[in-house]
Amino acid sequence: MFLTLKCSQRHHVPAHKLAAILVLALLLATFPVRADEILGPLAGFDKYVKAALADWKTPGMAIAVVKDGRVVLARGYGVRRFGGQEQVDEQTIFPIASVTKVFTATCLAQLVEEGRLKWSDPVVKHLPEFELYDPYLTKDVRLADLLSHRTGLETADLLAYRGDYDRDEILRRLRFLQPVAPFRSRYGYHNLMVVTAGEVLERVAQESWPVFLRTRLLQPLGMRATLASPRELQGLRNVATPHLLSGRRLIPDPAWSRDAGAEGFRRLHDTVAPAGAIQSNVVDMIKFVHMYLNEGVLDGHRLLRTETIRELLAPHSVVPIEATPKPNFAYPRFFFGSGLGWWLRDYRGRKVVYHGGSSGAVAAMMPEENIGVVVLANRGCGVVYMVMHDVFDRMLRIPRTWTNHDWLVDAEENPQKDMEAMNARMEAKRAKDTKPSLPLAEYVGSYECDLYGKLEIREDEGSLRLQFGPNIMATLRHWEHDTFRGKLTFPSDDEWFLRFVVADGKPGRLEIERIFWHEPMPAFRRVRELDLKSEVVSFTRSVASLRLPLIWF
Repeated sequence: MFLTLKCSQRHHVPAHKLAAILVLALLLATFPVRADEILGPLAGFDKYVKAALADWKTPGMAIAVVKDGRVVLARGYGVRRFGGQEQVDEQTIFPIASVTKVFTATCLAQLVEEGRLKWSDPVVKHLPEFELYDPYLTKDVRLADLLSHRTGLETADLLAYRGDYDRDEILRRLRFLQPVAPFRSRYGYHNLMVVTAGEVLERVAQESWPVFLRTRLLQPLGMRATLASPRELQGLRNVATPHLLSGRRLIPDPAWSRDAGAEGFRRLHDTVAPAGAIQSNVVDMIKFVHMYLNEGVLDGHRLLRTETIRELLAPHSVVPIEATPKPNFAYPRFFFGSGLGWWLRDYRGRKVVYHGGSSGAVAAMMPEENIGVVVLANRGCGVVYMVMHDVFDRMLRIPRTWTNHDWLVDAEENPQKDMEAMNARMEAKRAKDTKPSLPLAEYVGSYECDLYGKLEIREDEGSLRLQFGPNIMATLRHWEHDTFRGKLTFPSDDEWFLRFVVADGKPGRLEIERIFWHEPMPAFRRVRELDLKSEVVSFTRSVASLRLPLIWF
């Protein structure tokens, strides 16, 4: 904390007053003081954060900052749940989502130091069943390729999102992933490759990822509040509820629900645990960041060698930087890429190492300035990154060249306008005065593809419904001819066109276009018709169990 005590040699300080001053100084050194009481770079920070929460419609947030080996701030703002009274503090637990990936990379680094594997090891050396679409790729994809996102394969996150495949089944289906770029030619963020890296860890360590994480990383760092899975939250009270915007309403995010009806989402978190399941608070997370800033050492205990930390934070894949659209905004100006698990970029002429999580989380550091920041929020949006950059500017004592409104425009308003413009273009091209060529009941059935498996089309109360595993549903409305449109319940920003290809009076194939995602979808072939009565009852029960609107996120 930034506290200055001025003493004058011309004034004698009585012993009892000096003792009181020393006790106060010790208390301040033990417990981080309020940001609005700090006489230094973070002065006024409280007011800024409270305004940011209101601007971004975010109920609560916790922040920790470490500078030169000292935690100068660790505190909470707002409430744990929208409409509730329980306050967020520095001990409140949040999901950190994809920030989990850097923990998995750190665990693997320990095995590298022990000589039990190498970053250059082919994945098949440790997972003989690992298979991709191309025999060359199968043999040559290395552990470093998985952690630096350079395989060139489509992401296929829907494999995990559907919520009914375990990790073995997802790994088996990797052979059906198609290339979207040449191998090692560019960065392409890939959750399932990090899940695969977690499987490598379990195979080499001969113990589960959660056990290794706890015994080899969390316990040595004193991260006592950090959990390997949302399942471990049962019985805990100081836990934030993640939220999302559904239209203009702020609602709890069902993907992180602890209700009994959310078992499909719990299976999702179990399956992708090495890529996104950890729960933590800022007090614990800043210890992890501090260890990295100190190149492998925390409180005198060395967890990793200096050269290992430097390898993790070195560029392993790089993204070309185009002309900066706003030179004064927080875009990378010179480089962006990936280390082993970490993202890398520049800001204010310094290297920034960081990783974000979609639930509302970021852990970041500026190594050459010895600054670390953790921001955890209970709404997944750009506010955590805005606050991260604000902390860097304050700690560097650089006047901010952007405003909260700049961030809101870039992160939320402009994307919304782009979607509205795209919808207007699609509406203008739509063949409006058309009808389906068949009665709705004729489209009902089970459709299947090699990569994703089965999805079901059902009819209920005069509409077609999509069911894609237990987690993904949509009500379909007619768009044109034999094409229907539906917004998914999960992920919330995904909306599909479903085109039924009719031949001989029957829909034999289903073609899906993800409207706001650029990744293509494979065609689904029809494999059977459904028992309409029983399937409608099953679908209605599954929707009722969610107790949520069909449209969310």
